[in-house]
Amino acid sequence: VRTANEREQKYLAILKSIALDIFRDYICYDELPECRVITSSAINEGSAYVHKISGGKKNFLGLKADYEIRTVQLKVELFAKGQFAEAVAVYMHELLHQFGGDGSKNFRRAIGAMALQMLKEAERLAEYQKKWEAVEKGV
Repeated sequence: VRTANEREQKYLAILKSIALDIFRDYICYDELPECRVITSSAINEGSAYVHKISGGKKNFLGLKADYEIRTVQLKVELFAKGQFAEAVAVYMHELLHQFGGDGSKNFRRAIGAMALQMLKEAERLAEYQKKWEAVEKGV
C-alpha cells in the first residue's frame, strides 16, 4: 500500500468531488479520509480501516455513523481510463462502511440508497466520467 502518485491523485480528486457533490447527504464526513493505493494482487478492490465510535452523526436516512474511517484503500487498477463506474462504486462502498460491515443492516440500507442516487444522478455522473476519461489525456 502506498500514497497515490500525481496521476492517481487526479482520479482521486474526481472521486472525492463525487462523494461531496452527489453523495453529500448519504455520508457523514467533516473531511474525507485519506486514500491509499493497493499495489499487491489483493483479492479485494478496496478496503476501509475503521475505528468504532460512539455518538456519530446521522445522515438524511437517519443512519448513524458507528465507525470512523481512518483510511480508504483502492486497488491501483481502479485508477485508469475505463474504470470510472467501478472506481466510484468501490470508493463509495468503502466510505459507507462508517455505517457498519458488509453484512450489517445499516450498511446494506446505505448501499441501496447509494445505488438509487447513482441512477437518479446519471447525467451528473456522466459529466464526471468525461473528466475521468480526460485524465489520461492530460486535460
